[in-house]
Amino acid sequence: EKWAHHRKIITPTFHMENLKLLIPVAATSVINMLDKWSAMSKSGEVEIEVSEWFQSLTEDVIARTAFGSSYEDGKEIFRLQAQQMELASQAFQKVFIPGYRFLPTKRNMKSWKLDKEIKKSLVNLIDQRKGNWGNKMVENGPKDLLGLMIQASTKESGKRMTELNSSPSSKITVHDIAEECKSFFFAGEQTTSNLLTWTTVLLAMHPQWQVQAREEVLKVCGSRDIPTKDDVVKLKKLSMILNESLRLYPPIVATIRRAKTDVELGGFKIPHGTELLIPILAVHH
Repeated sequence: EKWAHHRKIITPTFHMENLKLLIPVAATSVINMLDKWSAMSKSGEVEIEVSEWFQSLTEDVIARTAFGSSYEDGKEIFRLQAQQMELASQAFQKVFIPGYRFLPTKRNMKSWKLDKEIKKSLVNLIDQRKGNWGNKMVENGPKDLLGLMIQASTKESGKRMTELNSSPSSKITVHDIAEECKSFFFAGEQTTSNLLTWTTVLLAMHPQWQVQAREEVLKVCGSRDIPTKDDVVKLKKLSMILNESLRLYPPIVATIRRAKTDVELGGFKIPHGTELLIPILAVHH
């Protein structure tokens, strides 16, 4: 119930119209990367490991779009989260021992310390932004995902204050917003960089589609370096290319769903409460 309520509050933050407003912010990171590529190729042809560059690009875009004016603080928080992910990855490579993650090993203690540091930094950042919001220091509304979430939670709190039966547990707290900020990185960094990498590889393998995509971008955007929110919806071929890349190489290869009721699927009876593993990669192929 708590998850459903939080989802209801936060979902409008990710409405397409809100995300379109962040295009110039994301473009800043892309332009910076392209400038570095141009500098590298001044002396002639150069080979670029795009997966590493796209990973850095994705981290930069997420930090800018999530934290806006607090971009540098966001980058530092994401740097700590990257270290935490590396520790988690190392743990998965070990023989699984039930309850091992609760033991005070050197790796676990380092991960716990990082988690506390990340939460503390996020809470301080959110409190600061909420203070600015309360003091009307935010001009023309929020311009990043953190600001949009704070706005949504503030509106919801004001709305629920008028309801006599409002439950304190149903309100979204600073710690809840902090957890959502952590999710930006964990859910978005690897998936987006993988999509960009595979799309680049596929375009290199099929240059005729690369030409068509380039022609479409030049036709729609013209001389503009940064596409407008209206331009994005007109890039039909580019959308097709990205969707096909997602079909062939989905960043998430499987997901789990729990049956709410007894159901029959493909002639098999699935009891209520059964968890089903859905192989997205297999379905796409």
